[in-house]
Amino acid sequence: DCDVFINNAYYRFSQSNILTHNFDRWKDLEKTIVVINSRTRFGQGLNKEYNMSKKQLHKDTIRCFTDPDKQCRVISISPGYVETDLTKHVQEKVKMMTPQHCAELISWCVLQPFEVEIGELSMWLTHTG
Repeated sequence: DCDVFINNAYYRFSQSNILTHNFDRWKDLEKTIVVINSRTRFGQGLNKEYNMSKKQLHKDTIRCFTDPDKQCRVISISPGYVETDLTKHVQEKVKMMTPQHCAELISWCVLQPFEVEIGELSMWLTHTG
């Protein structure tokens, strides 16, 4: 029993399944679902399966976010590359966000007044400093 659910861990298409399950349970409640998606729909990604699952997650998130009868908030955050075990093999020269960057943004989104719903937010580092 909680008021905020952060749907973060990638494992094939499980994030979409978890989103659908929790949205169905929370649709009529004043609760918040935060979906951690990815910038893969902008053409960057880790592998084909990852990209496809994140594209499906994006579609499912938009379906939930735009449901006219819902009471819960659905917040979608799409970060760039984040320093995790999933990205440790990335050879490209990309600026990696820290998990702390993401946690601070998630916290900011959740702490907005309940009537503020951040449907979609993409973020990435343009420089380090």
